[in-house]
Amino acid sequence: EHILLRFLAHTLWHEEALQAGQGWQDPHEPDLWAHDLTGALTLWIECGEVPMRRFAKALGRSKSARFVCVFAHQADAEQFARALKAERPRHTDHLETWLIPHEFVAWLESVGKRNMVWTATITEGTLFLDSDGNSGECQPQRLQLL
Repeated sequence: EHILLRFLAHTLWHEEALQAGQGWQDPHEPDLWAHDLTGALTLWIECGEVPMRRFAKALGRSKSARFVCVFAHQADAEQFARALKAERPRHTDHLETWLIPHEFVAWLESVGKRNMVWTATITEGTLFLDSDGNSGECQPQRLQLL
C-alpha cells in the first residue's frame, strides 16, 4: 500500500524537480520531495504512516515549502491529525492532507505487475489510470483535519 501511495503521489503532484526520498531508510528524508535551483525545499510528501517527529521538525523549519500527506484510510488521516496537534509544529498552513479511496489502492494492488507502464490523466480533479487494458479512476479528496 505504501509503494502504491508513493506512485499515486508522484503522479498527482508531479513536477520536474520531484525526487524519491529515502524516507524508510534515512530518518531525515520524506517519501518524495523537491528542491528549487538554490537547493531550498519546495515540496515534501509523506505517504501512509507519517514519522511525526521528523515531519513536525521539517514543517516547523520550512517557511515556504508545501507539505502533502497522502492516506488510503480515513482512520490513518485522523490519527495523523491527533498526533500533529500534540506536536504543535509551526507553519501548519503549508500542510495539505489527502485521502485516496482505499478501494482504488486495492484495485491497483490487484492489477499491478512488476513491470507495467501506466498512462495517467488528471482532469477536473479525477485521476484516470490505464495499463495493459486495465483502467481505473479515482477522485482524491482533500481533507480539512486541522
